[in-house]
Amino acid sequence: MSTLTRNREAAPSTVLVPRVNLLPPEIAEQSRFAHLQRLSGFILAAVVAVVALLALVVNLQVSSARNELVAAQATGTSLQNQVSQFTDVPKIYSDVAAAQSQLATAMGNEVRWSTYLTSLSLTIPSNVGLTSLTIRQDPANPVTSALGNSGIASVTYEGQAANNKNVATFLDSLSKQKGFIDPYLTSASKSTSETAKNLVTFSASATITDAAQSGRFSAKAGK
Repeated sequence: MSTLTRNREAAPSTVLVPRVNLLPPEIAEQSRFAHLQRLSGFILAAVVAVVALLALVVNLQVSSARNELVAAQATGTSLQNQVSQFTDVPKIYSDVAAAQSQLATAMGNEVRWSTYLTSLSLTIPSNVGLTSLTIRQDPANPVTSALGNSGIASVTYEGQAANNKNVATFLDSLSKQKGFIDPYLTSASKSTSETAKNLVTFSASATITDAAQSGRFSAKAGK
């Protein structure tokens, strides 16, 4: 037997068997319906899961917004409490302004006489000595100088000088004081005593204007 003949005998033969569907149509329809039910169940479960996730996200956002609202309300309450602590500030400023206005009215004509007396002691001629100094100041009654000029106060001096020239020098020094006008010699007499021969006893006056006022009570509060 030849090799070709043996190969043909060894090769298996294929037999085609016709397929016959013996399953009733109702069973096949039920199988497809069951498959659709399972697929619908999966889809429904997926939808429910997505909705649940979205609901969780929304709840978290609502909770965060609620917390922010509570924090903002707490901050607003705190700020309102702080503001209420300063409700009296305008009244305090008003009271300060009123008190300062009263002080300016009461002390508006203040002259710092201590400063003036210090200046007088430094400028008075060496041959002149004062024995008396009288200040008259009444805000309700302005004064008038010997030359008819108005002032807020007047000063009267009594003293002694070596001669009339020294008296004139003294009057000239008064005219150089800030706010002092019209220094005027009221009287002068020369001594005839052997112990104080030619010594001049004099009295003089000067008028004080508002230029001599200190102005320290006229400054606004806080300046």
